[in-house]
Amino acid sequence: MVNLHNLITMAGIVLDEKKKREIDPTLTVLRVCVLNSANKSDEKEYANKKLKELAGTIK
Repeated sequence: MVNLHNLITMAGIVLDEKKKREIDPTLTVLRVCVLNSANKSDEKEYANKKLKELAGTIK
C-alpha cells in the first residue's frame, strides 16, 4: 500500500521537474522578449506591456 507521505513527496518532485522543464524556460524567453522590446520604438510599448503582464502571471 502507498504511504500518503510518499505520495505527497512524489507529487512534489513531479511538480518541481515540470516547472524546470516547462515554466522556467518559458519565463526565460519572456524576459528576453521584454528586454528586446524595451529597446525598440514606442510602437512596441503595447507589446512590451503585455509581455510583462504575461511574465508576471506565469511567475
